[in-house]
Amino acid sequence: MPLTDMHRTFLWGRSGGCCAICRCPLTEDETEADPAAVIGEEAHIVSGQKGGPRYRPMEPREVDHYSNVILVCPNHHARIDKQSGLFTESKIREIKAEHEKWVTHHRDPDRPVRIRDLKAGAPVPLYRATKGSEVVGVVGGSHAFQYDKPDDLTEDEVDLLGGFLQDLNDWMDIWGDLGPADRLRAELSVSRGLDALQAAGFVVHVGTRDQVLEGGIGPPSRWSTAVLVVHRSRDAQAQLKILLALAGK
Repeated sequence: MPLTDMHRTFLWGRSGGCCAICRCPLTEDETEADPAAVIGEEAHIVSGQKGGPRYRPMEPREVDHYSNVILVCPNHHARIDKQSGLFTESKIREIKAEHEKWVTHHRDPDRPVRIRDLKAGAPVPLYRATKGSEVVGVVGGSHAFQYDKPDDLTEDEVDLLGGFLQDLNDWMDIWGDLGPADRLRAELSVSRGLDALQAAGFVVHVGTRDQVLEGGIGPPSRWSTAVLVVHRSRDAQAQLKILLALAGK
């Protein structure tokens, strides 16, 4: 299972938005030609794959737990995985612990790490998604996602919608590592999920909540949260909910 939003927030916050090895900032400000960029990589300390760096049998929930992930720059991600003899499990855990102590010591107590809306109180503009490309185009470039759903789901509907949301979460977590072919596969997978939801009488709307990650020792960086609203096609009141209910969430 992928790293959850809560564990990801812990990882970035406790690492101060810096590489745990070289302590370089892991975000780049936008320029006149390019958008802001996140260059940090969430590296597993113990691989969940046989033959992977520092592999040993672990439960899936342990593999993708905050305690088994270290935040590093791309160069050091490549190095710790290619030089696993030098960067043993115990060595990396020591590096992570020492870095987090350093962040705590240097953090300005008046600047707690938080995620803040750039347009606080404003509704999130949403549009109806009928194709997988429309959904992954939003979710793929986001750091997290939130959703709203009907409160009266049946057991079968929970399984259907839960599988769709888990699929989105999985694609979001690995989006930056996917090549063109895999991104097309993601679009196809999500399209099939949308078709299944539509056949079951649901409609999906998507949008982006523009936020900023600030505080700690590094400069503020852009943070995007994908927003999904799933409602029954017969529910006319959901249209008003789409326009208003997400404003303060």
